Amino acid sequence: MRRHRFLRTLVSSVHSQEPIKEDRLPQIHLLCAVSFTIAGVGWLLVKGPTQVIRGTVPLDIEAPFSYMVMAFPFLGILVADALALWKLATKWASLVLILQVGCICFLSIVRLTYRLPISGHVLLIAFFILYSLGTRRALVRTIETLVAVVAFCVLLATKLIAWSDWQTPAVALAVAVTLWMSGNIGGRALDMVGRRTRDRSGSAG
Repeated sequence: MRRHRFLRTLVSSVHSQEPIKEDRLPQIHLLCAVSFTIAGVGWLLVKGPTQVIRGTVPLDIEAPFSYMVMAFPFLGILVADALALWKLATKWASLVLILQVGCICFLSIVRLTYRLPISGHVLLIAFFILYSLGTRRALVRTIETLVAVVAFCVLLATKLIAWSDWQTPAVALAVAVTLWMSGNIGGRALDMVGRRTRDRSGSAG
């Protein structure tokens, strides 16, 4: 009974025209994190083992399954935030976040396909930490950020110690910071344009 009520609350939050309330965000974060993790596990099972690539050189090592799954919950939370921003009537901020997440996913796919010297896992989680530090302080945010920091340390330890790979995490960190900063600048610019448009509409009226 409780589970059905929980799912109805989440579905109504997505389809309702009313803004998402702050107290519903942890539920939506949980739903998206779990959903993306399940989808990621399914994709990894179908795809099969992933070969470790040091820089651009493939190694005779398979990446641990737990390592591969680690990124999906954070991807789900970012998508949940994009949804929440859209429902909170801050569509410009939602669009910027969607573009940032899309860029991260694109680079991760190119990494796997063409051996681009960048770590998709480090890129995603580093960006997640930077993004989370700029959001409102709340218990759920603090917990998510702490978990992300732990995951980030595990990723770095695996990359640097187990695989002797410094290049891909270094590039990923640089790209994550660039994405985060460009998103802040772009978001402010779009917000300014939106305000001017509303002011002109109000003056014309």
